[in-house]
Amino acid sequence: MRNYSATNSSVATLQPVKIYNNMDLDKFHVIGDNRGKSGIYQMTNLTSNKIYIGSSIDLGRRFTCYYSLKHIERWKTSIICKALIKYGYSGFKLEILEYCAPEKCIEREQYYFDILSPEYNILKTAGSRLGFKNSEETLMKFRERKHSEETKAKISLVQVGRKHSEETKAKFLGRIRSERSGIPKVKIEVFDQDTGIKTIYPSISEGARALGLDTGSISRYFSRGTLKPFKGRYYLKKIQ
Repeated sequence: MRNYSATNSSVATLQPVKIYNNMDLDKFHVIGDNRGKSGIYQMTNLTSNKIYIGSSIDLGRRFTCYYSLKHIERWKTSIICKALIKYGYSGFKLEILEYCAPEKCIEREQYYFDILSPEYNILKTAGSRLGFKNSEETLMKFRERKHSEETKAKISLVQVGRKHSEETKAKFLGRIRSERSGIPKVKIEVFDQDTGIKTIYPSISEGARALGLDTGSISRYFSRGTLKPFKGRYYLKKIQ
């Protein structure tokens, strides 16, 4: 059991809402009990006693991701995912620290960051990427993602049997180059409902690159004015 400081009354009296003593054996309860609920959770390594604090507006969906080997191997640069791979689900206890309104998740997550100092969390500020360093693997993926919208436009212009007027070409290339020609960039705010993280990017293209998405699809998302999450995961908003 984790030894909390007796000098901090908030920590000393901390009572989780739910406790799952073995993440492997309790898998179906973990997902089923928390489907559609938002709140804060703590994962504890039963060997080292190190903890991870997280929040989500849909805890059931978040835990489904944790139980996906494909997901945790994809994010194996994350300390907690590395630990899950190393120790297995049976090596962890899961506690629901509290359920709260979705808009309160980040605030409450920060509260637990401050009083528990979780060792597995890379980020020191809830809902922020401050202090986060991309791995060489991730950076390489970014470098390799060089087929920009401009390149795609050029390829489309030389397709066999397809002719474009000079006006059409200008529209193609002018639209793509607009951000680079001195025209003010449009900042976008991206809220990832899976992770509960909100990030602001200086332009649509920067946001697209960071998320591994297509710039054009984000632009079409804004033009449709839909309220549904983009790709079923991201809430996007332009910042003037």
